[in-house]
Amino acid sequence: MKDTERARQLAESMVAIGRQAGVQTEAVITDMNTPLGRAIGNALEIVECLDMLKGRGPADLSDVVRRLATRMVLLARMASDVPAAERLVEGALGSGRALETFRSMIQAHGGNPRVVDSYDLLPHAPDRAVFPAPSTGFVATLGAEALGRASNALGAGRLKIGDPVDHGVGLVTHVRVGARVTAGQPLIELHHRGGRGVEAAMDLCRAAITISDVSPPAREKVLGEVR
Repeated sequence: MKDTERARQLAESMVAIGRQAGVQTEAVITDMNTPLGRAIGNALEIVECLDMLKGRGPADLSDVVRRLATRMVLLARMASDVPAAERLVEGALGSGRALETFRSMIQAHGGNPRVVDSYDLLPHAPDRAVFPAPSTGFVATLGAEALGRASNALGAGRLKIGDPVDHGVGLVTHVRVGARVTAGQPLIELHHRGGRGVEAAMDLCRAAITISDVSPPAREKVLGEVR
């Protein structure tokens, strides 16, 4: 949903459906105006998720994961209150149990669990291009939709039915909204294969980013909950 009100309406509908089916259901509304984390693209996002499970993921992604996990622990009645649920989540992440559980899930689905430690087993694109800051100032917008379309232009998604998907290509952002940048500074790294879609992706990156003379107000990633 492209605005908060419509997102809340959808969340309320989904929670109502779950409850009518006899399932205790909650929804968390998150801000998707800017990308969550840094990576956009199939294998790149898997690497970022694994890094998060190892305690070195982006702060915004880690915060949202912890928030969702805490609510899931409460829904499962594994804890009686938020602080107790938070302690369970932190214990699972800090001890490495969450990572080992994910490794077991990969193996159970017939995948190669060694990928948890060896990222080179994942698909990867051999080529790189950089989108630089067009001017000096503060990053005012980092449009998630346009950046997602840029990743698709590189081959990470289908532009039409039947298109092949390249799991190795995508984008990695180097700045967040509010960051001060100088003209020419690398803002986005494009992982591509032989130049496919780079020109279109660069145009979409240009449309996604606005540089302002003033720093924009901070915006929370979690905008609300529906219970």
